[in-house]
Parts: sequence; structure tokens; C-alpha cells
Amino acid sequence: MRSRFGILGFLLLSACASGQLAELTPEENKWPTDPALRLIAEDYFQQASTEPYQNLPPGLGFSFRNFDDSLISDHFVQRLRGMSRNELVRFVKSNGVNNFYDTERIRICNNPEARFLLDNGYRYAFNLKILGPSKIFETRKEFSKGFCIAGEHALIDSEAVAERYNMARFWPSGQKVDIRIMEKVTGLFQVIAAKFDEETAPDGSYFVTDVQADGLMLTFLLERKGNKTETLSKYWKQNLKGRSIENICSKPSRLVALTVGAVYAYSIKSDSSDGSENTSNFTVSYDDCLRYNRK
Repeated sequence: MRSRFGILGFLLLSACASGQLAELTPEENKWPTDPALRLIAEDYFQQASTEPYQNLPPGLGFSFRNFDDSLISDHFVQRLRGMSRNELVRFVKSNGVNNFYDTERIRICNNPEARFLLDNGYRYAFNLKILGPSKIFETRKEFSKGFCIAGEHALIDSEAVAERYNMARFWPSGQKVDIRIMEKVTGLFQVIAAKFDEETAPDGSYFVTDVQADGLMLTFLLERKGNKTETLSKYWKQNLKGRSIENICSKPSRLVALTVGAVYAYSIKSDSSDGSENTSNFTVSYDDCLRYNRK
């Protein structure tokens, strides 16, 4: 991942560049085969022209929207012509594009058509192109409904955490869970904690420093790696929980543990650009997965 200062250097070299991107026609897009889903997809496709993006950062312009099977791609061009060096420096240091993207993710989650598509397996991609005199700089960010789910519920399921020692559990049908199953879950968590080096973080910019088993709760301790003083995005906590939800709630073995009351907890430490330390705690519990797997 490039630091914002590396990107700044490229922007300064590219300030006089210009270019144009091609847009696919409605016929060229790869639409879903389901008629009802396609109707929603076509409507959301049309919104790109009838309801253009508002409040764009300086120099950023929306170009077009494409559908490629299960991916919605919005394309943007950063136009730097006319911006002074100081304006470029301020723009990059203020995290302008990333903050705009974070705000847009919330708006997209609240758009009925976009949310329907996300709930049915679509991913959304934010594509940015900067055309330089001799090369092209491109950046791409993606998210799916896990991010939306993370913002619709408290970051921490306090009840699940408080009940982590309670071994008397019930299946959703009301039938009591065999105590031997509960013992297997707690034993499995202890094994995972002992071999935490095999676990991966929900985001590539973090690494696992420790894993702790506490009853029916498994806690992952994470720290940022690389450029620790890089400006964090506005919704970095929601983004991390969303990725964790997508990872955990799609695995049958973990879903069984969550169904009987287990909880996955994350404790994250990050250093901000002003030298202060940001910490965040969140959990992934059965309620999160129930929302995630519901269409």
C-alpha cells in the first residue's frame, strides 16, 4: 500500500495530465440473470446519470457506473489541472478522497436499490484513476454488505460478552444444547488461542499480536503495521468489523459456535498522525451473522 506522501509525489508529477475513460452502454453491462434482480440493477444503473454525485472533493469527478456480474463499479477521475502545489498538499494531507469514499459508503448502504443488491451478494467498487504524462495511477476500494451490517448494530454485543461463562445454552428452536458441545467449543477456543500465529487479521494492514480464550469468547489483539501514523479513515472501526463479519459469518464451523452463544472479540490499537493512540473494541456474535445471512 502506498503512503499518502508517495501518492502526493505522483500527483505533483501528474498535475498537467488529462484523459478520458470509456463507459459501457447498458447492453454491454453484465446484468444478473434473475429478472427481479436485474430490474433493480438497471434502476440503480440509471441513478448514476439521473442522480449524480454531490459534494465531491476539489478536482474529483464522477465518470460512470458499470455492472460486471456481481460487482458494481463506480469510476472517478481526479482532475488536477489548475490546482496549485499547496492545494495538492492540503488535499492529500486532509485525506480528501478517502473521507469522501467513507461518507459515500454510508449513503450507498442507505440507498434501497443499492442495499438490495448488496444483500443479494453484490460488491461495490470505488475506482479512482489519475492519468499521468507517462503512466496511470489507479486505486480501488471495495466493500460489501458486511460494512453496512456493522453500522446497524452496536460495535460490541454487551450481552454476549457478559454471558461468555454461561454454559446453559439453547438452539434457536428452543431445544437445550448438549453440554458436551459447549465444552468442545470452549476447548476449540483454547486451542486456537495457543496457535494464534495461524490466524489472520480481518485487514491486511493489521497483524495479530495475541489471541486469548475466555470462556465462550475468543479475543484477537491487533496492531497496525507499516505506516502507523497514516491518517485513519472516518469509519475504520466499522470497516474492520464489516470484514470480520464477512469472514466469520460465511464459515459453517464458526457459525455453529456463534449459534450456541460464542462470541468473537477484537481489540485494535492504531497510532494516528497526531501521535495519539486510537483503540477500538468490537465483537462478532450470532445477531451480527443473523443480519448478515438474511436477505
